[in-house]
Amino acid sequence: MTDTVLFTKVGRYGGHGTLAIVRDGVVGWLVGGTDFRPLMADVAADYGVEWTPTQAAGYGAYCDRVVAEYRTAQASLSDEARAEQLNEARAAHGPGVNLVDIFTGEVTRT
Repeated sequence: MTDTVLFTKVGRYGGHGTLAIVRDGVVGWLVGGTDFRPLMADVAADYGVEWTPTQAAGYGAYCDRVVAEYRTAQASLSDEARAEQLNEARAAHGPGVNLVDIFTGEVTRT
């Protein structure tokens, strides 16, 4: 793994500097010193970064990892956390609405 620092973005994340780096041909943010987040297409364009097959593959792999982590986290929620999510959904959408989690396929009726 090879990192090349492009520049530091300051302020948006609680005042911490966020490095823009190139890692193995993929441009992204290095958040918290360890969390590499590849740029998505529109942000890449905003920064003048070419949307190459390597960039697209890096972003796709990142999205796959994040969705897998989300699914794992949802599967291990406590009963209390599930009840809280249901209450929040009911408050936002009203009672009697079917909601589908597009990442897990779980259907919840508020």
